[in-house]
Amino acid sequence: MPGSFPAAYPLAQPLSPATSRLRAEFGDSAASHPSQYRIECVSEVTAGHNVMGIRETSAKHEEGGMVTVDDLMAFLNDFMGDVGDNDPHMANGLQVRGRQEVETLATGVSASLRLFEEAVARNADALLVHHGMNLPPGMLLDTIFTQRLRFLLEHDLSLIAYHYLLDSHPEIGHNVQIIKGLGAQPTEPYGEGGWGWYGEFETPVALDQLLAECEQLLGQVRASYPFGPLQVHRLVALSGKGAPGHAEMEGLIRDKVDLYITGEPHEWNRELFREAGISFFAGGHYNTEKLGVLALGEVIRDRFDVEVEFLDLPNET
Repeated sequence: MPGSFPAAYPLAQPLSPATSRLRAEFGDSAASHPSQYRIECVSEVTAGHNVMGIRETSAKHEEGGMVTVDDLMAFLNDFMGDVGDNDPHMANGLQVRGRQEVETLATGVSASLRLFEEAVARNADALLVHHGMNLPPGMLLDTIFTQRLRFLLEHDLSLIAYHYLLDSHPEIGHNVQIIKGLGAQPTEPYGEGGWGWYGEFETPVALDQLLAECEQLLGQVRASYPFGPLQVHRLVALSGKGAPGHAEMEGLIRDKVDLYITGEPHEWNRELFREAGISFFAGGHYNTEKLGVLALGEVIRDRFDVEVEFLDLPNET
């Protein structure tokens, strides 16, 4: 969701040599694609929407055939959609290219050296996460970024990340998964850029029941403010660091939202929701943002002949 892992600085726009390369390989439409970013170094490291997204995807991957990073990214970039201008600072695509063949795909929530080590220990060829690597400020590669990048390159491990696209996706996104997991139906995107989703129950559900179901679905509810109707008809889900500020409350009141679900609460949320007459659940940043990763892993497992393993590194947030 917006705000998780604060951005250091806007990613560089495509350099002219890279643009020429794209045009030569894929044509003018690729060279002018607005959401591509590239760093040229020892290996190719991309952020934003990966260039592989311009390749066409076959209807069905050949059973038992070798799966390549290109196969995987052609499918994912088509399935996940286009990030547009919604997330200029976080990766939505192939961020680091490793070995070509993919037999084992590890998945997780946030890029870290520990997660990379776990992936290598499980003989993964590629790793897919929600939070990719943030570029350091300026043009200087800091210690943590350099350590992480070096590890990926030394182990020939691809890193794939979908930030905005895993929040907003209408089928497997975190927020749609929360709404469906509670038995409601997603109805329309919520918020500027559509990071979250509205959902509705066909028949209103008791608030106490939803609290228990949230605890079961997410593993915890860190904060619950039961200030709304006892029967919930309409809800909003905006995972991670998606708690609203004062400016967003009027829209929630106007839209007759009964329950708001996110990951982390702000200090001021309790009294805002009390005054608005809306209930609020915070299920943890990590726990609300692993659901989409798990769902995307299932899609990949069904589509390709690869092993997919979720690496669960929970934390207290």
